[in-house]
Amino acid sequence: MPDDLVVVADPAAVERILINLIDNGFVHGGGVVEIEGELIERGSGPLVRLSVLDRGPGVDPEDVDRVFDRFSRGGGAPAASGMGLGLYLVRTLIEAQGGGISVARREGGGAAFHVFLPIWQ
Repeated sequence: MPDDLVVVADPAAVERILINLIDNGFVHGGGVVEIEGELIERGSGPLVRLSVLDRGPGVDPEDVDRVFDRFSRGGGAPAASGMGLGLYLVRTLIEAQGGGISVARREGGGAAFHVFLPIWQ
């Protein structure tokens, strides 16, 4: 990524987003979390994609569409894993920044959460 890239977002919101995704990765992802960032082109213009990757069982296909819903917990969630608000909060904060989020199962196991944020040009 370029050194002078400026993301259009509230720093406190981005911090909370990353903390929640990293924590989620540790809880559900086998204790190993990777973070990647890259500049991508979309139809609406360039975006920064921040990816939080874990090595857990991944998100079940039937949970992908609802994993960001309020009070939603995946089928493999530990009994004491919370109220199902963490990923809902993440999605809400990202959308407030004009961005988006997606999740996919990683090849070989694990989940890949992709955060898309607009950049200032």
